[in-house]
Amino acid sequence: MTDPSERQWMALLDAVAMDREMQGEFLGPGAVGRVTAKWETLAAHVNSLGGAFKTGDKWREAFNNLKNRAKRQYADRSRYLRGTGGGPPAPSALGLCPVYQKALNFVQLHQVIGQQGVVAPLQTQPRCSVSFLTWRNQRSRDLVEAIQLLTATISSMVIAIDTKPLEDAVDKFVKAVETLSKLS
Repeated sequence: MTDPSERQWMALLDAVAMDREMQGEFLGPGAVGRVTAKWETLAAHVNSLGGAFKTGDKWREAFNNLKNRAKRQYADRSRYLRGTGGGPPAPSALGLCPVYQKALNFVQLHQVIGQQGVVAPLQTQPRCSVSFLTWRNQRSRDLVEAIQLLTATISSMVIAIDTKPLEDAVDKFVKAVETLSKLS
């Protein structure tokens, strides 16, 4: 079986780009029958260009597989670039051919590489939340920062599993909170 030619892919992608139903958006009653007929018509046109010969269902399947391969290639390229900090150019194997570039028009890229500017929850450092405190002056903010620092210190000592430093840290924490609360 022959692989589709670039010319066939481009014709297929151009035709699908002009038809929302063929992209998967069903518009009203009878859409399944209309979409099946459209894929068969498109298959006849694409088959006439030379290269692969497929039915409408097989071209639809090939279209979906192409999108998946393009997404995978784009994700690999993005991972490589993030891993090097934008350093040397990606190897040519990670380049996106024109067919993949066009196929990515049918993909929401945030599903491939994530939403830009949004940090994954597991990649953030936990922070102590003291939102219940409503302080208005600098001393109050200093108190909040001191409590956060002491809480972080206690948390890091808990990891050590030795209970003596934990007990000492709790005593220091209590004394610090008492001292700082007298300043307010």
